[in-house]
Amino acid sequence: MQIKEVLQIIESSFQPLHSKAESSDYEHEISFRVFGPDDKAIYTSPTYRADHLLKNKHQLVHALDSARNTIIGKGFSLSDLSAEWTAK
Repeated sequence: MQIKEVLQIIESSFQPLHSKAESSDYEHEISFRVFGPDDKAIYTSPTYRADHLLKNKHQLVHALDSARNTIIGKGFSLSDLSAEWTAK
């Protein structure tokens, strides 16, 4: 997987809400924010090491599941994750 793919996966994982994923530190780190219907941030991720998310799909799924559970716990509804890339 390439870093661009990971960023796209993250940004598509919180539908129907809007999210923005970014790489920093010369693409060594990845973080993301999810925005509510009023465009205010409702979740800000910790910073993840890009190499962990790129090399280990389970790390990425865990990061997304954790974020999604937090957002759902705040009362927001999210679409299901794409089964094609979350399959083990």
